[in-house]
Order: sequence, then structure tokens, then C-alpha cells
Amino acid sequence: MALSMRTNRFTITPRTIRVFALALLWIGIGAYFGWHVYNLFRAPTLVVENPPRDIITQETSLSISGYAQKESEVTVNGNHVDTRKDGSFHDDIALENGMNILEVRAVNKFGNESVVARRVVKQ
Repeated sequence: MALSMRTNRFTITPRTIRVFALALLWIGIGAYFGWHVYNLFRAPTLVVENPPRDIITQETSLSISGYAQKESEVTVNGNHVDTRKDGSFHDDIALENGMNILEVRAVNKFGNESVVARRVVKQ
């Protein structure tokens, strides 16, 4: 009784190279479009660098700065803040005695928004 062993070998031919290359191309195209669709629906980047979180101060005004995704509209407590071409912004806010809530909001051209809040106590 003879046992025959069958071996499966993968052979590289011009056809297999072409199929593999086309598969990689379609995967790349799908990833490219998927990345752009993802960016359409995600909230814009928003970073508030100053002031730090939860501070106490005796100053009458406070400088607020940071950066947002390019082409986003930035507001601080509902007031429009001009942004530079790189997305950075800067504004001075008058403080009232007691607790002040600073709400920084960035809205992109698709209506998606990010919000960062800072609490500042003026003594």
C-alpha cells in the first residue's frame, strides 16, 4: 500500500502578480476614501493651551490661546475669535468676581464641533 503525498505549491506567474497588484491598488483606494469620509464626520481638533485647567487669579482679564483645525470657526463664550492660517487663536477675556466658565468651541465647515471648558475663579 503506497501512500502518495500531494504537495500544494504556490506558483508565481504574471497573472498572480497582476491580481496581487490590483488587489493592493483597490485596498489603497478604499483606505484613501475611507480616511476622507472619516474626517468628514469627526469633530475638529481643538486644544486650549492657556489658561490651564481650574485656576484662581486676581487679574481682571485673562488671555486665552490655543489652536483648532484649519478652517474651523472658533468662539469663546459665544463670541467669534479670529484664527490665523495655521489654526491658532488668541483672545483676552474680561473676568467677573467669582467663578467664570470659559467655553471654547470649534465648528468645522460640516457642522461638527468640539468644546473645551475652563473654570477660572477671580478673587
